[in-house]
Amino acid sequence: MLMKTAILISVLFAVLAGQPIFVFAQQNAQPILVEPAFQISLSKLPLKTFDSPNDNFTAIVCPDDKNTFIYRVNWQGNTGYREKQPMWKVQDCFKEMWISDDGQSIVGTKFGKGVLPSDYARDQIIFSFYNNGQLPSHVKLTELIGEFSKLEKTSAGYRWAKNIYLNDAKKLVVETVDDGNHLFNLATGKPILLENAKFAQTNWKVFRDLRRCYEFQYPNDYLIDPPTLINPLITDFLLKKEKIRWLIHVSAEETRDRQERNRAAHMTFEDFVIERIKPMYQADGADSSQYATDLVKKEAFKNQNDLNVLSFYLTVVNETFSEDPKESTMEKRSEGPIYAVSISLPNTPHKALILRPIDEGTKSKENGEILRKMVDTVRILQ
Repeated sequence: MLMKTAILISVLFAVLAGQPIFVFAQQNAQPILVEPAFQISLSKLPLKTFDSPNDNFTAIVCPDDKNTFIYRVNWQGNTGYREKQPMWKVQDCFKEMWISDDGQSIVGTKFGKGVLPSDYARDQIIFSFYNNGQLPSHVKLTELIGEFSKLEKTSAGYRWAKNIYLNDAKKLVVETVDDGNHLFNLATGKPILLENAKFAQTNWKVFRDLRRCYEFQYPNDYLIDPPTLINPLITDFLLKKEKIRWLIHVSAEETRDRQERNRAAHMTFEDFVIERIKPMYQADGADSSQYATDLVKKEAFKNQNDLNVLSFYLTVVNETFSEDPKESTMEKRSEGPIYAVSISLPNTPHKALILRPIDEGTKSKENGEILRKMVDTVRILQ
């Protein structure tokens, strides 16, 4: 214990003295960011930091100085080293901030968690967009809220936003309490209007995921649960008809951290799909086991929106175990057709939208035809 305390004290003095700290990352460990000492007086701590989605850039906000510094991060394996000199800086500070993957653009807000103070003004500046230190462009509250009566009163003030995030296309998405959806170009701060698609099924409903940048159509008499993807960790949902068990399972499979991105970079799309689909059929009990083995009846094609699709069936094995080996059983069945649509944007890791029949959907020929038509409607939102 004494030895650990001495080491911690030495590290603290090294930081305050401006000495670099060297960290040795274990092989296959989670990514580690190694930051050189930042010259700042103790009275101005703590610092706030924000990272770009690809982890190649980080911003340090100094609340007392009201300065924001943008740094490049150099990666060696799973260890990232922040450079000592910032690329650029601005004389501004924020409660929340988002950084582009090239480190050239940032957008910040002085109001955290989508909440305004009780004495807010309708022409209040909500977002400030900076590009490489140039004078910012601003977005005001009146550009985001159409019905001020829908602002939600809280103990901290008024909630105006449900969600604020950078989507997979690196656009700033703002979902407001009056059910507005706003997209902004990170480099310019200009609003983006989504292109209206010419849908293949004119009488079907549309499901749209702004976070993962895709949409598809489904029949009017089908229901989705959940109807929206508010929780960023939720990537799958189910479809059914009223008074019928679940018919279709939809899952957006993506890489969530730097380690997964590095692994996926060395995979084919098929390998990526196999890795993600097999756990969906895995189940273990005290005296039984279910698992998937291989893909059969594979077919690759493009849907009507020119997206790559892999169609296949999956062999699933059910085993039961008994003290008497003669009573143990093994049964195989074929599950499908399963569709994996590539919805990854250019120069990004693999991302697949997997659509598969489940429960009653595996027995219905009509549902199989509907599933195939749904696959054709999948498109990427740029």
